[in-house]
Amino acid sequence: MMRKFFIVLFLLWSTAAGAQSPRYFYQGDGRLAVQGGEKKLAGLSPRLVALLDYLQDRLTGGKGRIEIVSGYRSPKHNEQLRRQGKLAGKASLHIEGMAADIEMAGVDGKKLWEFVRGLNCCGAGYYHGKGIHVDVGPPRFWDETSTKVEQDLGGHN
Repeated sequence: MMRKFFIVLFLLWSTAAGAQSPRYFYQGDGRLAVQGGEKKLAGLSPRLVALLDYLQDRLTGGKGRIEIVSGYRSPKHNEQLRRQGKLAGKASLHIEGMAADIEMAGVDGKKLWEFVRGLNCCGAGYYHGKGIHVDVGPPRFWDETSTKVEQDLGGHN
């Protein structure tokens, strides 16, 4: 059974930060419907939650539910995924609560990926399914053919 939870976001950005270029400060209306509820948001950075809220507002008019397939990951869990051969980077932003793999009700995965890419604000990964990876790291994008996880590029940060 799916339950709808509305999360009121308490963002600590000052008026000055809000007046800056929106490139790194996308945020929605303060209400976010997440499948699985509040516990799915546990460990996620406020900046990522604000971005998810923005995506929901822009792509579904605030009516579509977001499913967080994978949000915060402990370093131990991330390493288990890596040992299983999953696309999990050694220095994954999931470990910092700055990334989530999401699906959005009523929005095609490719359309969601292309929209996030167009924001030029963050990371977006597409694996040719219903969902995408989104993070609040540097602007970049990839799909399963260009991810380069196996090269361990982030392992030396």
